[in-house]
Amino acid sequence: MGISSDILGLFRKIDASPEQYQEVSRAGRDQDSVSRWPALATSATPEPQADSPHAAPLPGPTEANNASSVAPISCASAAPATARHFQDNSEQTAWPAGSLQDLLAQLKQAENEAVANATAKASQEQLIGPVAPALGQVNVVTVMSSKGGVGKSTIAANLAVGLANLGRSVLLVDLDPQNALIHHVQPQNQRSIEDAARGIASTSESISDWRLLCMATTAGPALLPHGLIEEKERQAFEQLLDRDRYWLGRHLEAMELADGAVVILDTPPGPSPYLRQALAITRQALVVSLPDAASYTALPMAEKLISSYVGERDDFVGCSYLINQVDRSRQLNRDVSLIMQQAVGERLVGMIHRDQSVSDALAYNRTALEQDAHGQGFQDLVRFAQTFMGQLPFASEGSATK
Repeated sequence: MGISSDILGLFRKIDASPEQYQEVSRAGRDQDSVSRWPALATSATPEPQADSPHAAPLPGPTEANNASSVAPISCASAAPATARHFQDNSEQTAWPAGSLQDLLAQLKQAENEAVANATAKASQEQLIGPVAPALGQVNVVTVMSSKGGVGKSTIAANLAVGLANLGRSVLLVDLDPQNALIHHVQPQNQRSIEDAARGIASTSESISDWRLLCMATTAGPALLPHGLIEEKERQAFEQLLDRDRYWLGRHLEAMELADGAVVILDTPPGPSPYLRQALAITRQALVVSLPDAASYTALPMAEKLISSYVGERDDFVGCSYLINQVDRSRQLNRDVSLIMQQAVGERLVGMIHRDQSVSDALAYNRTALEQDAHGQGFQDLVRFAQTFMGQLPFASEGSATK
């Protein structure tokens, strides 16, 4: 009765009729809220706990249809999902061992290895001419050195002239960009000196028949000059040599050299695309060295280059050594010469003593074998040519070209 009297008194104060009073239950209030704001139905009403004694009753079929007719707001379901995410990943993270610097170094190393492998694969795919050229019984000799300034080109020119004097057919090929052999052997035609700018490098794309580039010399051997080229042309030429392993061999094969002919390849010092081309087809290598400390310490590099570029070819005869500019008046020169002799043993094919006539010959476009027949250098070079010819695998059977 107390509650009814209070309600009646309240209605009288606001000039309202008590007959308009109506009881509203909680379930009815929730139903009216859902009908007005269906989109907030999911988030507005918290999920009842299973063990709560005041849990709200489950909605009826009508309420369920109204709630599912509108998609819930995305953030309404994000909160419980995030909670579950942190719940599932509550285990401690296994961080890699080592400092950040070590990890960055490992990552950089892996990247470098991947780049190196990709580059090697691309280079292998770009190789031209995988089949070695058929040079028959041609004696291909590579004259090489580990360091410059040892007189390599001088030895190559004098060896060519010495073998020609002994009746061998000789082709002298200049693979050194210095193009120096044209000054060691004099062409028969004076005009050919002016044509020295033409060579296997400068005409690598315009002239395929090297017989058109051959020069006859007054000393006997035929000469294929390197040619004079600009720096950009040299870079492009070396890239060609890197791509085409048997570029040199195929051109020599096309010349149809006679069996027993000797091809002497003069190469730049140290590793280079030119040396790689030469050793890919050479039958025999000749390493020129000085009797000094720098040349001696560079000799192992020469053997490594030969092993790397020649590989396991069955037609490779081997490597010989020559000591140039021996000076008996100097103690260190004598000692290093003796040490080199003991190191290479029977592979030493000559020792050329220091002789001024050998250097003077270059001023006259001649070899030492054409300069002074009575000098010590002349005698040494003659003996060297005779010894080396005895090691050639193939005998002479005619002219250098058919």
